Order: sequence, then C-alpha cells, then structure tokens
Amino acid sequence: MGTIYKEVVGEKNQKLSKIIISVILTAAGVDLVFLIGDFVKGNFQVIGYALVALAFLSTIYFYRKSKVRYKYLIIDDEVIIEKLIRNKRSVELNFKAKNITNIERINNK
Repeated sequence: MGTIYKEVVGEKNQKLSKIIISVILTAAGVDLVFLIGDFVKGNFQVIGYALVALAFLSTIYFYRKSKVRYKYLIIDDEVIIEKLIRNKRSVELNFKAKNITNIERINNK
C-alpha cells in the first residue's frame, strides 16, 4: 500500500448562493402576493406567473449547485474522482496515472 491523498472540494461561494436564493425567494413571494391580489380582482397576468415560476426554478438550480461536492482520491498510481450530492456518490473519473510528481491547482485568470 502506497501513499494516499484525499480531498473533498465544494463550491467556494456557498454564502453567495444562499444570499441569491434568499433574494430570489423574497422577490418571488412579493410578486406572488401582488399577483394573487390582481387575480382576485379579475386581472390575470401571464408574465407575472411566468416570472414567479422562473424564480422558483432558478432557486432550485442554485440550491442544487451549492450541494454538489467532489472527492479526489489518489491511491498509489490510481486517481479516483467522485461526485457527492448529499449521500449519493458517483464515480466521475477513475484512471491509472503512473509517475505522478505534483498535483497543483491551476489558476485561470
């Protein structure tokens, strides 16, 4: 058995995602209150309901995106990358890599 390296990486901006979700849900809730009031009066606005639906869909997207993490395992000459969503694990990549000398983050600026 050789060296083992293990790292779990999640989204960096989880606080930002939570703020975005809160703002979207607040705006959708306010919009929905006004739309229900207009619907009771007899005005039906398709655009308003479409915006509420779009807001809820984008909230679900940001929520799911914030819950995805990746687990990197290096065991001897084998590299395993797993995708973690809550309690579910799926192997995204598994390959043999001989002569690994260095693993570093690449900064794309």
